[in-house]
Amino acid sequence: MAVILAAGEGRRFFPLSAYVPKELLPLGRHPIIEWVVREVMSAGIEEIILVSAARKAALERLFRRLADEYGFRARIVRQDVPRGTADAVLRARCHLHEPFFVYYADEVWLGESRARQLRAAYESLGCPAVLLPVFRVEDQGLLARLSAVEVREEVSSGLYSISRVIEKPLPGSAPSELAVVSGIVLEPPMLEEIAVAVKEAAADRGEVYLTDAISWLLHRWPVYALEPKGEWVDVGTIERYPEAFVRVALAEGGEEFRGFLKSVVQ
Repeated sequence: MAVILAAGEGRRFFPLSAYVPKELLPLGRHPIIEWVVREVMSAGIEEIILVSAARKAALERLFRRLADEYGFRARIVRQDVPRGTADAVLRARCHLHEPFFVYYADEVWLGESRARQLRAAYESLGCPAVLLPVFRVEDQGLLARLSAVEVREEVSSGLYSISRVIEKPLPGSAPSELAVVSGIVLEPPMLEEIAVAVKEAAADRGEVYLTDAISWLLHRWPVYALEPKGEWVDVGTIERYPEAFVRVALAEGGEEFRGFLKSVVQ
């Protein structure tokens, strides 16, 4: 089972996102949301829950069409008031009865399936735990937009036990270069504690990030991070979107497009 968070207003894509949900923007031959769905399906997932908003009817129509095309069970829930990614996950709470992935709808993964790697790593743990996908970021500006983990120890190659998660660390203050990305694995019993974290923090800040809520889970549940093989592609800002389009188009094997780039890039 997987939850895709797509209720955000897309503020970093204004004014474009005022007319088109950013999840519908093309990356190569497919819209962003389809790339996320394709990755989820690569791990054998049979049910996907989309957390949407009332203003995203076009996205919901496409999601239902993808369900017919790829053969998964589709559910749509709404988060019409933006209260952050932790609250968005809770919108799907009544449908979550087994371990599940949480994906953001503004990034994609190229190369070996991140979802399959995460599923295999999670099953190897043999116990309920939080599993965070991470990748190395040297760009301090980019790292300050994400979340960084503090590693307790390396359990096996590319798999770490985690002692702390820092949301949007100030440049130079991150405990490591390992940034948290999409594909977080959670267990249903953890949702009760996430709900408490949201209630406690929302009074102060309004929006609560899922990674902030995971800091609460650290007190009771083991938290691990996996560094999967592959390439993370950020589609989170309008400035990075052109780069994301080029990376994905090239990964699709577009030789004609590759030739065009060579002709215009000196």
